Amino acid sequence: MKKTRSVIIFVTLCILGLISFGLLFYDAAVDLLESVLPSRTATLRADPQTKDLSAEQTAPTPSVAPVRLRRELPDWCLDAAELNGDFYSSVENDPTGAVRELRIYSGADISRYALSYYYAYFSSDDEVHYIVDSSGWSGTWRLRVDGDQLLVDRFEAVPGEDQDGSRLGTGALIASYQVGLNDWTARQLSGDRYEEEAPPVEAETTRQYVANSRSKVFHLPTCADVANMSAENKVTLNTTRQDMIARGYTPCGHCHP
Repeated sequence: MKKTRSVIIFVTLCILGLISFGLLFYDAAVDLLESVLPSRTATLRADPQTKDLSAEQTAPTPSVAPVRLRRELPDWCLDAAELNGDFYSSVENDPTGAVRELRIYSGADISRYALSYYYAYFSSDDEVHYIVDSSGWSGTWRLRVDGDQLLVDRFEAVPGEDQDGSRLGTGALIASYQVGLNDWTARQLSGDRYEEEAPPVEAETTRQYVANSRSKVFHLPTCADVANMSAENKVTLNTTRQDMIARGYTPCGHCHP
């Protein structure tokens, strides 16, 4: 009986010893993990090869260039989007920083695109734009603003000028044009041998228009919308299209006066 009791006491003490040893081992393991994991985290953060997802999510996005307000253009003006060129906002050897360049390959008559080009590409009236025709047919064009006039000059091409801002527009002057930014009139200033290439001048034609004083829309007298207009809102004027717009009226979208 005494022997059995002694065995039980011995087994109990062994179990208690194992439990105590396990607790001591657990505390040591926790201390070890707490001392290792922070240093590992710091190492990962200091590693330049480690991908920082939080920085990637907050990276700034490219800004969008402001869009210049574009007015309705006259019929003689062609759309500059048709030029399909390569635009450069900076040019080598340009001490002013104001030179811009468009390289085209179509031999287009830029005098017909000048007004549309101004609204599409100019971000400031202080800029000077050169359009270089790489096909060699129409030469090099320079566009710059003087007051309310867009000055358009055409030069003979100079080899390599598209790569050097100091050589742009140094060829012989072929012709000069002037386009009004307010009245849209265009005329050729020089270059008799290219007289046939001058853009046509949009004449200020006086004619009769019928306007709605309430909707502020004006029509041709033959427009179907005129018949539906109430007599009290109908206004008949003999003037020019530009004068109607200056008075605050909008052209009808059906008859296109």
